[in-house]
Amino acid sequence: MTARDRNVTLPTDDPMLSLLLQLGDVSRAETLPRFRRTGVGENKAEGSGRGFDPVTEADRAAEAAIRALLRTEAADDGVLGEEEAATEGTSGAIWVVDPIDGTRAFVSGIPLWGTLIARDDGTRASHALVDHPALGERFLARAGDGAWLIKEGGAAPISVSATTRLADATLITTAPELFEG
Repeated sequence: MTARDRNVTLPTDDPMLSLLLQLGDVSRAETLPRFRRTGVGENKAEGSGRGFDPVTEADRAAEAAIRALLRTEAADDGVLGEEEAATEGTSGAIWVVDPIDGTRAFVSGIPLWGTLIARDDGTRASHALVDHPALGERFLARAGDGAWLIKEGGAAPISVSATTRLADATLITTAPELFEG
């Protein structure tokens, strides 16, 4: 069954799923208006010998918006983000945030970038969101429950590919240098 085969209702008994969607909304409000309208920003790897690692105003604004909402809705949780220093929490839970995964694609005007947000409840990764604003798609997951594709028109359950052989798999990356040698 593909994601297009069945429209489902997302679980409503978990406030973390709702919060993840809100976090995606505030991030989208910062990134999407800047997509194809912003320059490269700066190279975080400049002078390090690590090549090109861009960061933009959109990266920083999205992470700031996500952190602001987390301070209101999950104030006891820690946050580990890509653009700002980690903040400690008291609950044992931590949110992991990459405001724009695929910044190279973002600055190139290619819509294959997204916001990644996950919550570790202190024992395991419990909730996650991958939001692709330029494509109008979101992937939402909850440990033990599976994952859903959300796009205009509704949500549908998704699963991993049945591919078992590496030779049959598809791999895509913006950093082919990771696979040298």
